[in-house]
Amino acid sequence: MAHARRRDPVVTSERGGPAEAIGSLIQRYLKDHGHQTRIAQASVLDDWARVAGPQISRIAEAVSISADGTLVVAVTTSAWMS
Repeated sequence: MAHARRRDPVVTSERGGPAEAIGSLIQRYLKDHGHQTRIAQASVLDDWARVAGPQISRIAEAVSISADGTLVVAVTTSAWMS
């Protein structure tokens, strides 16, 4: 059974402007308020296993990323910490 692609819900502007997709509104809000870069940084945590590869991701886990972009990685042994 094929799934139909869901479209973003459309919201009518309170100011009487044209309707916009919610996804577009959210993206514009994040960009206008300076959050887009931070969200891009945080996506590294989700992509860690793919980027690091299976061998490294078994022993090293991306834990957090600071506001200045520093990635914190937890490892299983002190040898990997070095």
